[in-house]
Amino acid sequence: MSHIEPSRPLLHLFQAAGFNILQGSDYHAPLDQADELAKNLIAQLRDDVDMVVLNGDLFDTPDGQSAQRQIGDVLRAVAAKTDKPVIYVPGNHCLRG
Repeated sequence: MSHIEPSRPLLHLFQAAGFNILQGSDYHAPLDQADELAKNLIAQLRDDVDMVVLNGDLFDTPDGQSAQRQIGDVLRAVAAKTDKPVIYVPGNHCLRG
């Protein structure tokens, strides 16, 4: 993905036994679009969930170390806009590139 498309749903709702999880993954965003990714994720937050899970490949980078600051920035921005837990599980594109 060369840029974040606002019309593409970034988060999906999963429901199981009354437990609601808002989940997203595999954005493969360029590192210079961390702010745009955070804004689009925040715009899709919902009040009727128990947690937000971002599992892997937020960014696509040749060096996982270079993405660490941007990953932290996105997670802090999302967490600041919800009172629900935000869980992050790194993907191979964020760790190894």
